[in-house]
Parts: sequence; structure tokens; C-alpha cells
Amino acid sequence: MKDSRSFCGIKRYDFILCAILVLVDRASKWHIVESFSIGESREVIPRVLSLTFVANKGAAFGLMPRQSGFFAVMATVVAAALACFLAIRANRLKPIELFAVVLILAGTTGNLWDRIRVGFIIDFIDLGFWPVFNFADAFITTGAVLLMGRIALKGR
Repeated sequence: MKDSRSFCGIKRYDFILCAILVLVDRASKWHIVESFSIGESREVIPRVLSLTFVANKGAAFGLMPRQSGFFAVMATVVAAALACFLAIRANRLKPIELFAVVLILAGTTGNLWDRIRVGFIIDFIDLGFWPVFNFADAFITTGAVLLMGRIALKGR
């Protein structure tokens, strides 16, 4: 029997989780834009965590700067491919795989929103030893690590 709470195998809670993650990303970036000037930094936990507003016009970690248009197109393709993948394969994915894909889709959507709206990614989480990033980046990275771990363990 088909679940009326799903669309193409994607459960309603998957859509809700994705939307919540995008909203967390958007709200955090909104706060940074409203409270900081580009380049401004404030220490939150001494020598551990600062909030630093960085306008990232490149790829992850600032690679390939001034390529925002290219990355906007790529993010659109990735988001569309992930949405199609979920629509076709969601009912065949293990929960951890589905969660990983939802994380990647939410992160891609959050960063795409920035590229379209302001022409760059709003980064602000500054650990000092790592390039400045945002929640969307963390979602994408976590999802990718979960998928790689799942793929690595599948052979066992």
C-alpha cells in the first residue's frame, strides 16, 4: 500500500528536515549580514571559535575565487540531480543514506540561495585553523562523509 504521506518515496519528514536545515542556514546568515560588516570578526569562545563575516566568491574554502556564476550553475545542477535521485530512489535508500542525501541537498540549496541572492557565499564560522565556513557547508560535508562511510562499509 502506498504511503499517502510521501511523494515518489520521499517521506514528508524528509522534506520537512530539508526545509528546517535550509531555514537554520538562512537564519544564521541573515543574522551575520545584519550584525557584521564584511571582514568583521568577533570571538565567541576564546582561541576556539569566532564569527567572521567572509564573502566567499569561490568554491569550498575559497578555492577558484570570482567563479560564483559557474558555481551557481553547478549548484543548480547538483540540487536538481539530488531532488531527482530522491524522487526515484528514496524508497530504496537506507535511513542513513537518505539522511546524508537530505543534508547535501539542504546545504547545496542554502549556498545556492546565497549565490543567486547576493553573488557570493556568506561564510562566518571561524575555527582559526580551518577556512571560514557556514552551516550549509557543514551539512554538505557531513552528508558526504556519511555517504562515503556507508559506501566503504557496504563491501563488508
